[in-house]
Amino acid sequence: VAINGIEQLALTKLDVLAGIHPLKVCTSYRHGGKKILHFPNSRRVLEECRPNYETLSGFGEIPNTVRRFRDLPKEAQKYIQCLEDLSRAKMGFVSLGRSRDETIRIEKKSLWA
Repeated sequence: VAINGIEQLALTKLDVLAGIHPLKVCTSYRHGGKKILHFPNSRRVLEECRPNYETLSGFGEIPNTVRRFRDLPKEAQKYIQCLEDLSRAKMGFVSLGRSRDETIRIEKKSLWA
């Protein structure tokens, strides 16, 4: 996001996370007693790193009739917001399955506006 100037993300396969409790999101790494906020670019450093996780509540099945962000389970919405916050980019699309009509397009500047 920072290097390439990405403004929007596309999240695919959100449906495969249904039923996983809790959801863990790696937010940083610890290496040699220091916190690293970016993905290590050295294999040696990566091998020595320990991930720091944010733990989120999981969510249940997503009905195949969902076509709007606000109709997603609240915990799924929180997961997507967490990804936005960490990446500093807005979510533009969320895919809930294989079919084209199972993709939510988010047109607002913010999920919460």
